[in-house]
Amino acid sequence: MTVSKTNLIKMFVTASFMFGGLIAVGQTQTFAKSNKITSNVSMAKVNSDDRNVTLTGKHQIYTKAQSLKGAKPVTTKRQLQKLAKSVRSKDTFYAYRMATTNNQRVYYKIVSFEGKYRGWIYGGKIKNYFNGGIRHTDTTTDVSLSEDVKNTTYHLKSTGTSGDVNTWKAIPWTQYKAGLKTKDSTPYANDKLKVTAAKQMTRQYFQTYYYVEDADHPEFNGWINKNAVEGPEKVITNTVNVPGPKETVTVPGPTKTVTVPAENKLTINYLTYRFDPSGKYTKATTGNDADWTEETSTVSSGIQKDYQRQFAKAIDQIKDKKELTSADLDSLGNGQVFIRLDDEWGEYQVSIRVNYDKQKNVAEIVLTWEDRQTTVSRAANYYLHVGDNFTPWVLLSDFVYQGYFVSRDRYPQLFTIIENTVDTSKPGTYEVKYYMNDYPDKIRTVPVTVQPN
Repeated sequence: MTVSKTNLIKMFVTASFMFGGLIAVGQTQTFAKSNKITSNVSMAKVNSDDRNVTLTGKHQIYTKAQSLKGAKPVTTKRQLQKLAKSVRSKDTFYAYRMATTNNQRVYYKIVSFEGKYRGWIYGGKIKNYFNGGIRHTDTTTDVSLSEDVKNTTYHLKSTGTSGDVNTWKAIPWTQYKAGLKTKDSTPYANDKLKVTAAKQMTRQYFQTYYYVEDADHPEFNGWINKNAVEGPEKVITNTVNVPGPKETVTVPGPTKTVTVPAENKLTINYLTYRFDPSGKYTKATTGNDADWTEETSTVSSGIQKDYQRQFAKAIDQIKDKKELTSADLDSLGNGQVFIRLDDEWGEYQVSIRVNYDKQKNVAEIVLTWEDRQTTVSRAANYYLHVGDNFTPWVLLSDFVYQGYFVSRDRYPQLFTIIENTVDTSKPGTYEVKYYMNDYPDKIRTVPVTVQPN
C-alpha cells in the first residue's frame, strides 16, 4: 500500500498528539498523587492576631487543597469575582486552619462571616502570611474620642431584646460569629454608662460603635451602636408654674429642679433655594432675583409641599414643644436628601438643613434643590451634627452611571477620595475632594458643615 507524504504527516501528528496526551495525563495524575499534606493546624496555634481576610479573585475556593486529587471548586468564577469586589461585611472571610504541602504550598481553610462559603484556598508559599487568593483586611478602624464624649455620662435611649439596644462581645459583622453580650437590656435602662473606646466599621454600613462600661452592672460592658445611647444622664424634673417672669428656677435639695416652660411658642420658617453650580444660591421664593424663572417659583412651591408631606409626622410631634433637641432636628431631616419628582418640570434633588434658635424657639428649615442631571456628577451639600457618623461615600446620593443606578457598595470602585478634612468632634466647615475614576482631571469639592448639637 502506498501512503502519500501528506497522509504520513497527518498520521505522525495524530500519534504524537495521542502519546503526548497520555504522557500529560500521566504526569498530572503523578503530580496529584505526589502532593501530600505535611501539616494541618488550627490558626489558633500560630502567631496570628487577626485572621480576617477578603478574596483577591485570583484563586478559587476548593473542598480541599487545590493540588490534591479530588479537589472541587466551592464557588463559580462569577461568584468568586462578586465576592472579591464586594464590600458587604457578610462577605468578609475568617481563616481558621492552615495546611502546607510537600511542594511548599500553603493553603488556608476559610469561611465567610455569613457562613455561606467554606473551603480551602491557596495562600502563597509563606506560612502565616496571607497571599495568593486572600489578603488581610481590617474590619474596623479606631475612632478617637473627644473630651466631651469621655466626660459624658450616657444611658440607653431604649431597651429590649433587639441587637441594636444590647451590647456585643465584638462589633457585629466585624468578627466571625460575633456574639451578643446581653440579650435583654431592660434591667439596664437607667444605668450610667461611660464610653471608653470607639471603632468604625470599614465595610458596608460604616457604623460607629462605642465600648461602654457599666459600673453598677459590669456584665453589660461591651460594644453598642453609638446611636443606641444618649447623654447626659437622665435627671428627674418637676415642672411647677411659678408666678412672675418666665425663667428657670433651681430649688435647693437633691435632684429637685423646677423648670418653667419658655414663653415663646415654636415657630417654623421655610427657606427654599435653587443651587447654582457656580457656588451661589438663588433664593427661590420670590420673583425679584435676576435668576428667577417660572420653574424656580413653581418647583420651589412644590418642594416645600413635598417636604411637609414627607415629614408631616415629625412636624406634628414638635409643633407644641418649648425646646427642640438634636434628635428633633434629625427627625426633621437635617442633613438628609430627598428626590422631588415633577411630571412637568423633571426631577430634583433636595438637601435639607435645619437651623434652630434656642432663645427664640425658632426652627428654620432650609431646602436647597437642583436639577437631577446636575446631581449625577456632583455630590449634594452635606450637614452634620457634632458626634455624627460620617463616611465620604454618603455624599454621593443616588448616583447614576452610564444610565444605570449604582448601589453605594460600588462607589469605591468608581470614585477616589483625595482629601477628607471632616472632623465630627467639633463644629466647623470642612471639605471633601474626590474625582470619578473615569475623569481624574475633574476634581469635585464638597463643603461639609458640622453643626453644634
